[in-house]
Amino acid sequence: MMSKRPSIMRRRSEFNLARRFHAILNRALLEVTKPESQTLGECGREIGCSASPPAGLDHFKRLHPAILAVRDQVMAPLSGRERETLQDLLARVTNTNELKASRRFS
Repeated sequence: MMSKRPSIMRRRSEFNLARRFHAILNRALLEVTKPESQTLGECGREIGCSASPPAGLDHFKRLHPAILAVRDQVMAPLSGRERETLQDLLARVTNTNELKASRRFS
């Protein structure tokens, strides 16, 4: 009978895959935001920014084109259907983890 726990090799492989994907996203973000690179450090590196709603909306409007460019660059090897599937899966994973985190801290 096989254990349901992932093997050490599989966990290392998953960790390496996540690390490599993170590097791809970082490179793409840096590439498309070079003109903005000096302001990316404002407000907690843009992620988890706790700025007031108007300031947050301004940040979003300014960075949204860069975010879309990174998404398109990273997903370029995928077909349209594969892109949709990946985005749906990532949304489910993100939403589930945010829900778990909010339950832990409430």
